[in-house]
This record gives sequence, structure tokens and C-alpha cells, in this order.
Amino acid sequence: MYVARKLKKILPDVKLIPIVGAIKSKNFVTKAKNVGFVFPCHGLTIPVPVRNFLKKINVKSSNYFFAIVTRGGTVFRGFSMIDNCLKKQGKFLNAAFTIDMALNDPKLEYFTVPTKDELDVLEMNVLQKLKFIRKVILNKENYNGDDKNGVTFSSNPFLNYCPVEAVQIYSKIWMKSYTTEKGRYPHPYATVEDISKQKTA
Repeated sequence: MYVARKLKKILPDVKLIPIVGAIKSKNFVTKAKNVGFVFPCHGLTIPVPVRNFLKKINVKSSNYFFAIVTRGGTVFRGFSMIDNCLKKQGKFLNAAFTIDMALNDPKLEYFTVPTKDELDVLEMNVLQKLKFIRKVILNKENYNGDDKNGVTFSSNPFLNYCPVEAVQIYSKIWMKSYTTEKGRYPHPYATVEDISKQKTA
């Protein structure tokens, strides 16, 4: 949400449409000439709601497409999935970007709550990257320069927004979890209310 809102401020005529609300439509039709998808990476790829939305959205009137993935943890592989969905309508993904943000996955052993100084540096880098993204989009350039195997932003809203840290991810045979030992990092610009409103927007 943070990146999408920032992008809206620096690009003309932008309308933000929450995907979790839009997927309720059986066939979502857009008349916009430019279409962008902004989301955090989940499980090495695009989130399930985004995947379902890509199957429903009608983009036959659109001619420029970009995707922005926020990340902060492991490998991301998902731009090709978006491209393949668009190709079914005779389109393709023109530009693909990744933006590094703070990791908020306390089940990982190496997770630490980021300091203010670390967050300030991250935010400065995000704003710089958005300036570059703005130029590419305004000029309708093709861009696939961002690495496709970078780190991914593991989003755990229930885990990170619980005020008493009662929500835990427990260890499994295949995975050791450290949530009982680690602190929490809810994104400062995305509240519980913001997340809830996504479904009704």
C-alpha cells in the first residue's frame, strides 16, 4: 500500500484499485491505457488474490503494463506469470520492478526489528527507486533490468499487528520458527484499518 500510494502522488491520473475488493467482480474490465500491478511477494511468487485477479481482468483496451513487487527476504519468481496471463489477451508486461523494503518475518532466525536509521535508509532508497520507475512509466519504456531472483517481502499482517504478540508461527518438521523469540515489525504506513478497507474498496 505504501508504494502504491507514493506512486499515485508522483504520476498523473492514477486510480488505485485494491485487488482483494476487485476480485469479487466476475469480469473486471478496465479502460485505462496504462495498467500497473503493485504487490508484496508471497511464497516466492505473486499472492493468490493477484493471481486470481489476473485471470479475471479484461485489459483489451490497455496498451502499457507494469508490475512492482516489494520484497525483503528470499527468492522472487513471478513476473513471467503476469506476462503469461497478459499474453492470453495479446498483451505483455512492459516493465517489471522490485523494491527492497524492511523484512517483517519474525519466524526467521536472522530477523531483527529494524532500527529507525535502517528504516530511514530504506525509505530514502524506495523514494529514489520510485523516481526511476516514474520516468520509465511516463516514457512508456520497456524495462526488465531488475533481477528476477532477488529477495521477497514476507508479509504476515496477523502476526505483526497483534498488539500482544499472541499470534505465533510454530515450528514444523521442515521449518524452524522463531516467532516466540523475536519482536514484531508492522509497517508504519499500513494500518489494520487500511488492510480491512481493501476488501470493501
